Amino acid sequence: FPAPPTDIPAAFPENSTAVGGFGGDFVSDMNKAVGFGQEAAATLATASNALVSAMAPKVTGFEVTVTDPVEQKTTMSSHITYKVNVKTSLPQYQWREFSQIHRYSDFEWLWTELKEAYPNYVIPPLPAKAVTGNKDPIFVEQRRWGLEAFLQHVVAHPDLCLSTLLQSFLESSSETMGQAKKACQKSKDAQPGFWRRSKMKMSSLNKKYIDPELEAQKAELLKLQAGIASMANHSSRMGPTRRQMAMVEAGIGEGFKVFSEHHDGTLSRACMHASNHYERMSGLTSDFSTIEAEGLHEVISYQAGMMDACAELFENRKTVALTVQSYQETCDAAAQEFNKHKDNAAKQSKAQKAQAAFQEAQGKLQQVQQQYDNFAAALPNEIARFEEVRKKELLEALIKDAENQKIYHEQLASEWSKQLTQLQAELSTTF
Repeated sequence: FPAPPTDIPAAFPENSTAVGGFGGDFVSDMNKAVGFGQEAAATLATASNALVSAMAPKVTGFEVTVTDPVEQKTTMSSHITYKVNVKTSLPQYQWREFSQIHRYSDFEWLWTELKEAYPNYVIPPLPAKAVTGNKDPIFVEQRRWGLEAFLQHVVAHPDLCLSTLLQSFLESSSETMGQAKKACQKSKDAQPGFWRRSKMKMSSLNKKYIDPELEAQKAELLKLQAGIASMANHSSRMGPTRRQMAMVEAGIGEGFKVFSEHHDGTLSRACMHASNHYERMSGLTSDFSTIEAEGLHEVISYQAGMMDACAELFENRKTVALTVQSYQETCDAAAQEFNKHKDNAAKQSKAQKAQAAFQEAQGKLQQVQQQYDNFAAALPNEIARFEEVRKKELLEALIKDAENQKIYHEQLASEWSKQLTQLQAELSTTF
């Protein structure tokens, strides 16, 4: 085999620009974007990285990370590329460890193909697109995290990790990705288009395909889906709210600085201590606002996306059932047409055509019926697997967030303790 592409690229071309200096360490990169520098930043960085990694499901024999966002500029436009790093022990891969460069549209292609090829599995969501501001360093880091979470969930799935679509994506370079997409489309074009039947206008779904237990699960899922979406909406405000608080603290610090300049002696020094204290508090709050927003909120938001993906399974099951029902209706119509003409010597030509149509539709019906049976049998297991992963990830995220909050509030307590000690010292020398 050729040597694995571990250095892609060794040096980016002159028209490439590293975006915000982002790499594997989220908080150290955010440092450059939002101005970390407080004493507590190193400790908070460790805790935040742990929270962000809480969404990464563990899988034996497969490790995928997404790093190094780089802006690629052309004469007419520009786009961001990402380095996808792979370590695997699966025998079908050419290399055990390698890296390739991909852009967002490549990830989108993989997501679309997986959804079509595996309608009975929960396909993890992709980070949302942005009409404007998609070169903003914070947005780029959020997208990098989302792309990494997407791939990590795919490789953690017991069946998706073996997908040839995934392998094609991971092993293709930016130069060969187009060929891989064409090869995939060619393979799809050669297959029967059973699913097109489901898009036809037809009567409602036959009662024999309605499973009361699955319907109850679906109803419960929709309730939970609405709750998580609401929670994601609220958690999205944590960062802006805390940043507002940081601005308030900075304003108070400036006010005490002015006070210190208009007084003398003990009061002047006390006001200067207060000014420095609120300045440090503002920096600490600002630092933590990023960690909090890009930590817990991202996890909750991703959970909401996973819930949406799970809800699609129930719609996909209905789609397969409608496809089966469509072919059954074709079979019934052809059988009726055959029975109508089979005993009429003058209509034997029509009878033969109806018989041929019946046999063709019956062959396809058997195939889609098997597809439906497999789907229906696998659906409960997939939902159970999804629920187990979802609960575990949310619990881990809550624990990591609690650790972050503990560190942050210990730093706040330490700052207030210093402030109290300084003020008491000033007052003891005066009164």
